[in-house]
Amino acid sequence: MSSKKIYQKIIFLVITFGIIAYVIIHNIIERAAVEKNPFETIATITSLEKCSKNGRCIYYKYKYGGKTYKARSRTDFIFSGWCKNKNNCVGFKFKIIINKDNPKQQIVEWDKIFEEKKFINYSGD
Repeated sequence: MSSKKIYQKIIFLVITFGIIAYVIIHNIIERAAVEKNPFETIATITSLEKCSKNGRCIYYKYKYGGKTYKARSRTDFIFSGWCKNKNNCVGFKFKIIINKDNPKQQIVEWDKIFEEKKFINYSGD
């Protein structure tokens, strides 16, 4: 293998690990900020749509301090398929924890939502 190929592989690995490290550190810092100044509120699903070439996103809104915030998260096809005959889960409510100082920072227990279908206003099939 030539030194140019080795150099390219090293650069690729450094960039890849750098991105992964950034995402992990960013998530830890955001979670800590929310946990330091938490406020539990209710979010409502507004839509479930295609958001990338092969992905689906859940869009939701929540209120804090008289202002409405909108956010989204990627979801899997299993959950979106489950929602299909339930009006795409529009109107389903779930708990989130936000940072009182920066309400855009939030913690959402996605496992409970996507796998366990834990909604405030839905009791089961």
